[in-house]
Amino acid sequence: MKIRTGMALAAVSGAMALAILIRAHWPVPIRDVLIDTERFAGRRITVRGVAAHCFQVPPRGRGIFRVQDRTGKILVVTDKSVPPPGGRVTTRGWVQQSRVYGTVIVTGRRELE
Repeated sequence: MKIRTGMALAAVSGAMALAILIRAHWPVPIRDVLIDTERFAGRRITVRGVAAHCFQVPPRGRGIFRVQDRTGKILVVTDKSVPPPGGRVTTRGWVQQSRVYGTVIVTGRRELE
């Protein structure tokens, strides 16, 4: 009986860990992030949408661009090059509050579609 209980506990724990990993990679609607910023603050999330207002900031090489999906738009700060305006993009990063820009995603990873 103890072995079955241990196996069941391990299976549940594994399923929960897998769900957390999958959720981190699953795109979050931007509206959800903007409405409930406290819930997402400091969490790593993925958003998918169309890139707009893309600016590369020299000399540090940082970039700022906006990602817009059908639910809203959010700024992304990256240390990578910015995507071309109008390109579909999936970006993954941490949600942070900025005094200047409001809610932003800080990321180092971006994929063009």
